[in-house]
Amino acid sequence: MKTMNAAGGGPQEPVLTLAMCQALRCLAIVAIMCHNFVHWLPGAAIENEYTYEAQKAVTWWQMTCTGGVDAWWQWISYLGHYGVPVFAFLSAYGLTLKYEAVQPRPAFVPFMRFHYLKMLRMMAVGLLLYWPVWFVGGHDMLHAFGYLGAQLLMVATLYPVPGAMVDPGPYWYFALMLQLYAVWRLLLCGRRWTWGVALAVGCTAVQMLCQSDGHVLAWLRYNCVGNMLPFVAGWLAARHLRCVRWPWLVAAVAFALTVLCQFHFYAWCLAPLAVCIGCVALAAALPARLTAWLAWGGGYAAALFVMHPVTRRLIYWWGFEENALLGFTLYLLSTVALAWLCRKVWRRLPMPRLAS
Repeated sequence: MKTMNAAGGGPQEPVLTLAMCQALRCLAIVAIMCHNFVHWLPGAAIENEYTYEAQKAVTWWQMTCTGGVDAWWQWISYLGHYGVPVFAFLSAYGLTLKYEAVQPRPAFVPFMRFHYLKMLRMMAVGLLLYWPVWFVGGHDMLHAFGYLGAQLLMVATLYPVPGAMVDPGPYWYFALMLQLYAVWRLLLCGRRWTWGVALAVGCTAVQMLCQSDGHVLAWLRYNCVGNMLPFVAGWLAARHLRCVRWPWLVAAVAFALTVLCQFHFYAWCLAPLAVCIGCVALAAALPARLTAWLAWGGGYAAALFVMHPVTRRLIYWWGFEENALLGFTLYLLSTVALAWLCRKVWRRLPMPRLAS
C-alpha cells in the first residue's frame, strides 16, 4: 500500500505493512485479554490505568522483584492495559492510509454513521451475549438495561463518573473509538502536521494539570483526551514515518522507557507514546514468518475483544480464580472458541456501506 507524502511528494511506502499492523493487533489483544483476567486475581498488582498513584508503581516493582515464578503475572496485570493505546495508534494509522488520499473525502455524517454501524455490528454480538450473564450475576433489571443502552449508543464514557457506567465489560472502548473517529475527520484529516502536534500536546498538558488520582483525570482517560497522544502518533506515523533504523535497539529502549515512566506522574502521561514507538520498532524487527503467524491471529482481534468479557465473567463465576493457571488456560481456550463462532455470526450480518 502506498500513500502520498503530506508535503506533496510522490507515493511513499508506509513503515508498517498490513501484515505488520495485523501482527500488532494480535499482540495488543493478547495483552488486553491477559491483563483483564489477571488483574482480577487475588494478590495481583493494581495498575495505574486511568489515574496515577506512585505507591502502586512501587508496589508493582517490589512484587516483580520478589515474585519468583509468579512475577510474570504482575507484569501482565500492571502493563497489559497498554494494548489500548496500541489500538488507538493503529486506528489512526489505518484511517490515514485509507482515506487521506481519497478524493473527495467522505463527509462527516456518512463517515461517522458508517463507523458507528460497523462497530455496533461487532459489539452487539458480544454485548448481547454478555448482558444476561452480567444480569444473572446480581445486577438489577433497571441498571442492566441502562448500562446496555449506554453501551449500544456508545455514550457510556460521557457520564460524569464513567467508571460507574462502563459495565458490562470493556465495551466502553467502542465509545472511545467513535470519539477518536470524529476527531480524525474534523481536526486531523488533510490538516498540516502542526494541528496534530498541537492537539496531542494540549490534551497531554490538560492531563498533567489534573489531580493524579482524581475523577477528572479518570474521565479524560476514558475519553478521547486521554488517548490523543497515541492516536496523533499513529496519524503522524502514517504520513511521515518510512523506516525504522536499528529496530531491536529502538524497541528495547522504548520498552525500558515505558517501565521507567511508571514512577512519575508526568512521565506516566507520556508512557503510551513510548509503548507505540516500541511496538512499531518491534513490528519492523520481527522475522517475516513470525509476522505472518501473528497477522493471522490479528484477524481474530476484534472477535477476541468482544468475546473475552463473557468468558472472563464465567470463569470467575465458576470459582477458577483459586486455581489461576487452570482458570487462565480455560479462559484463553474458551475465548478463542467463542471468537471463532463470533466471526461466523458476523459473516451473516449485513455490512454497512460508506455513502459517497
